[in-house]
Amino acid sequence: MDVKLAGYNLDTLIINKLGRQALTPETISAAYARISRSKKSVRQLREQSINEVDKARTSNERIVFDMGHSSIAEHAVFNFDIVGISRYLTETVQKSRLASFTEKSQRYVTFEEQVVAPAELDENPTLKKKFTATVSKLYRLYKEISIDIERSINPGRVSQLQLSEKAKEDARYVLPLATKTQMGMTINARNLEGLLRRLAGIKLKEAEELHKRLLSESSKIAPSLIRYAQDDGYGCLEEIRLKTAEFELTDAVGMEILKSLETTVIPLSENGEDDIIAALLFENNPQPYKRIISTVKNMDKAEKEKIFAGLLKGIGFYHKAPHYFEVVDCLIQLSVSACCFAQLKRHRMATIIKSHYHPAFGFVTPPSIEKIESLERYSQALSDLTLLYQELENYRAGLGNYILTNAHRRNVLFKANLRELYHFSRLRSDKHAQWEIRNQSKIIDRQLKKLYPNACSMVKGKSEICSS
Repeated sequence: MDVKLAGYNLDTLIINKLGRQALTPETISAAYARISRSKKSVRQLREQSINEVDKARTSNERIVFDMGHSSIAEHAVFNFDIVGISRYLTETVQKSRLASFTEKSQRYVTFEEQVVAPAELDENPTLKKKFTATVSKLYRLYKEISIDIERSINPGRVSQLQLSEKAKEDARYVLPLATKTQMGMTINARNLEGLLRRLAGIKLKEAEELHKRLLSESSKIAPSLIRYAQDDGYGCLEEIRLKTAEFELTDAVGMEILKSLETTVIPLSENGEDDIIAALLFENNPQPYKRIISTVKNMDKAEKEKIFAGLLKGIGFYHKAPHYFEVVDCLIQLSVSACCFAQLKRHRMATIIKSHYHPAFGFVTPPSIEKIESLERYSQALSDLTLLYQELENYRAGLGNYILTNAHRRNVLFKANLRELYHFSRLRSDKHAQWEIRNQSKIIDRQLKKLYPNACSMVKGKSEICSS
């Protein structure tokens, strides 16, 4: 066996110093594309691509687009600094399932008043003035709440750092989704093309600008790997959503909705534990699956418990659940704040179906804010946003989201299999997790244990496992 490191991420500062046009990820993708049909060694193919960049690009276009082998584009990887993007638009960017993101955290960093004022408002100075004044009011409240939370906590019980972090963690609920942030994104060419189409389909000027910049930067270095980057109309459901809306949302309707949107685990597998055992037996059994399932159903309770005890024996916080657990799916219904959704969206292998934000869905108030003098100002400020939200939406659909806050709710359907939910619990039921998603995760844990007592006996946060 011979293993060679073929390449790795290079900072553009280094690439610019080297000054070589051949430094493009297209050479890797072209070389790897030729592996399946060439007698040459991989090293020879890479050397050929580096020495013949134009031919490598022609090869990429033929194989990726003409022949349809899109996976070749996955060998080309980009790292992007994205600075000055709104907190709202990050949610669209971070939908990309097979990409990596690290974002500036409002939980750990104090944010100053820097927001994306939608460029659409440049044509309406009066509305822009209202928007700017409201944003400033929210930022003043953010600072007041931070101070009040720090004063309300007994300093003898926590360190100054913990005190400051707690204040930031909860005060940020009042920050608008227009708040500017920054992130690092690592994404391959195939997924970048999908992201570009998604951005092109959003009729907001901020999305248009990000689309233009990402396309420009990637095309400079890898023009052969990105072709279908514009909106082609597919997947645009705005018109359908408008036609299927059956009622006008009001605060009263929103409150009724929230009452029925308690966190609920809905099993999609009728006999989930039987399915897991059947998958285990199928792996080393020549019988048809239907016959195995029939056998499993006839097993007694003790026998099944023994199988699960063996499957989970010795499982630690760093282990994944057995892959047999992937045959059991659950649909989870939640109503969470934008703060909580920011944690939830990171579980990108799950299926996440989310509503738009809307003031009528209400907002979340952190327990620490319920105990301070700023509570009334907090509640009033968030309630007052409804009128401006409606004005912005009436002016241009989609603009209202910018003035809503991290506290505002959205409704979510979250579908995942039991193996994924083990990982979710390890991370989100942990004592270090953000408090809102930890509360949601613990509710999910309890329901999973009721639905699948044997399979989910070890569903718990990392900290709970470490302390037991």
